[in-house]
This record gives sequence, structure tokens and C-alpha cells, in this order.
Amino acid sequence: MDNVAIKPLGKILEEAGLISEAQVNTALEIQSKYGQFKFGTILVTLGILKHKTVDFFVDQFPKILEQPKIHPIGYYLQKAALLDSVQTETILQEQKQTETLFGDSNLWDVFWVVLQFWGIGQQKNLQFYV
Repeated sequence: MDNVAIKPLGKILEEAGLISEAQVNTALEIQSKYGQFKFGTILVTLGILKHKTVDFFVDQFPKILEQPKIHPIGYYLQKAALLDSVQTETILQEQKQTETLFGDSNLWDVFWVVLQFWGIGQQKNLQFYV
């Protein structure tokens, strides 16, 4: 994850697995046609992302990159509106039962199945944050 903070929002969201290249291109087309709309606003209006997710990546994500991780990964995923508290708690319970950490590679398959079931997106989502 090199120089994420200086990349365009669309590239960051695509690398996080939250939007596709086609969705980036669609939003950019709309933005070039109707210049008064911000890229993130277009994604929200199209129903691609939640407003809270866009806000997280615009306002908080660059600041997080500049400092050491002081919160567990679940905290950041909740802040980005990618997981809710029930989903995080479910994953934490699985963590306790298997005696592994949230980001452990042994749990990637389990988390991937759970996240895919919840419609979170592509497997690279969590790897982007770790």
C-alpha cells in the first residue's frame, strides 16, 4: 500500500476492492459531464457506496496512514461502514473460538466467506487494511 494518501479516491477505493474499474470510469464520466459533483458524491448517488464509507476514505483514511495502527482492524472497518457492530462481534467470537487474531492468514478463508455472505465485496478488502 504505497502512497495511498496521494492517490485519487477512485484508485484507493478500487485497490480496497470496494468499487470496480468500470464503476470508477462511470463516476469519472459523470463528473466530467457535470463538473459540479464530487467523485464520492457520485458513488453515493449511484448507490455504489455509503456516504459514511466515502467520508472515511476522504477524511480519515489519509490520517490513519500517517500514524501507527492504534485500533484493531474491526474498528477501522466499522468506521468505514464496511462492517457493523454485530458483524464485528461475530468475527471476534470466531476469533475467540479459534484462538487466532482477526488478521491471521489462517482465518482469511473464514472471514472471506463471512464477508462475502454479508456482501462486503472482494477478498482483497481486508488485505488492503492489514
